[in-house]
Amino acid sequence: GNSLSHQHAMDYASRRAFLGTMTHAFIQYMIWGETIDTDTGFYNEDTGEIERVPDEVKLRLQGFIEFYKTMMFTPIATEIALYTDELDEDKELMFPWAGTADQILKMPDGKLWLVDIKTGKEYDKDHQLQLTSYKLLWDHIHGKEHGEINHIACLYLSSRGKPKLKEYKFVPYNWYNVYENFEYMIRDGRGSLPKIKEKPELPTKYSIKGDEENE
Repeated sequence: GNSLSHQHAMDYASRRAFLGTMTHAFIQYMIWGETIDTDTGFYNEDTGEIERVPDEVKLRLQGFIEFYKTMMFTPIATEIALYTDELDEDKELMFPWAGTADQILKMPDGKLWLVDIKTGKEYDKDHQLQLTSYKLLWDHIHGKEHGEINHIACLYLSSRGKPKLKEYKFVPYNWYNVYENFEYMIRDGRGSLPKIKEKPELPTKYSIKGDEENE
């Protein structure tokens, strides 16, 4: 609402998303045991350039380190894609959604936490539903082998360098209700869901010469 134009709003959103991606990537490397040198910068896939790491990202990394030293967790999975194509008795997908869980962490007491890292504002209901959908998938796909999720939470990393871990209640009834309403809204009059069409891959070379000359 405060943007000067639509393009200005899109540029701002793109920049914030890039800084969030940068923060997530650095945290992932740290969890893998690597040391981050922010002087090397971070590669921007959209521009093809190496960008400097701003102070707000450095402060968020400090916040994550503080969180780790406080909780002393053991990482179980990082940036794990959650999806299953299993069908139910009606030949429908059992879980017709997918997502990527930021962190699955085992705390010193043995409890398993699903933690999503956020570098933006707190949107309680949205984040609660997101985490609930991830727990449903994890428990079904990996619960028997690695244990079901005991707690779901968001780790909010502010630009002030202070972490805030906020636990949310598991609300499967609300999630299924929201999802069913979503499906209802996007179905057409015949009850069909929209079909995803892949864009055809365009050629990379163009010429007005004949086929023989092109060869």
